Amino acid sequence: MAIFYRSGNTVRLRDSDVAKLIGECRNQHINLENYRGGSCYSKEVQAAEYFLRIQIGIKEISAFRLKEAKNKDNDSSTIEFFSLQEGKTHLVHMQTDESALSNYISCKDKDKSPMAQFKLI
Repeated sequence: MAIFYRSGNTVRLRDSDVAKLIGECRNQHINLENYRGGSCYSKEVQAAEYFLRIQIGIKEISAFRLKEAKNKDNDSSTIEFFSLQEGKTHLVHMQTDESALSNYISCKDKDKSPMAQFKLI
């Protein structure tokens, strides 16, 4: 099951995770164990935001604002976020392998499609 927060964040969860998610939502927090990133962002920025939140453990929904996303070359990028709480900028450097995985993107797909994999560098 996928859940969408009003803020545009998305999580995937099992029925057993619902009570925990409700508690996190009431506290304006993100459930990092199931977090997939802000749906308003590109897939690269979603991955970068996930890596940043996991590394520093900040769960508040409105903790970060995207400042800039720069592609260094075809497979690496630097994503810059501003922390509203700390008043400082965080840089996330990552590498993208556009065809690392393959899966059915939609339940109606007859064939698998390539899926990107992101690695923190």
